[in-house]
Amino acid sequence: MAQQDAINFIKEIIKDKTIRTSLYKYDTFEEIMAAISEKGYNFKKIDFDESIIYLKKETFSEDYAKMLEELQMWWHMLLNEVEFEPEDGSSCSPSKCSSCSSCG
Repeated sequence: MAQQDAINFIKEIIKDKTIRTSLYKYDTFEEIMAAISEKGYNFKKIDFDESIIYLKKETFSEDYAKMLEELQMWWHMLLNEVEFEPEDGSSCSPSKCSSCSSCG
């Protein structure tokens, strides 16, 4: 059930980027996960990554697989698990989104 919730969450945030941007206001992992849970998605942090892997195996589209990889990077940036500075000088981070392909 948790894995399916993560898959459903991923599919929903692909369709509706306002859900992603709504998560930027939270400061902690616990607050983010509580907000996600309030939307009806109950999963653990690891379920997101496992669901990305699963969805990548399900697709035959390189573009979709790349978008899933970007979404996974967004997830880790949202959780402050990775710092990312693109070579092109744009400032891709949850708080300073430059509308990269994963953000729209």
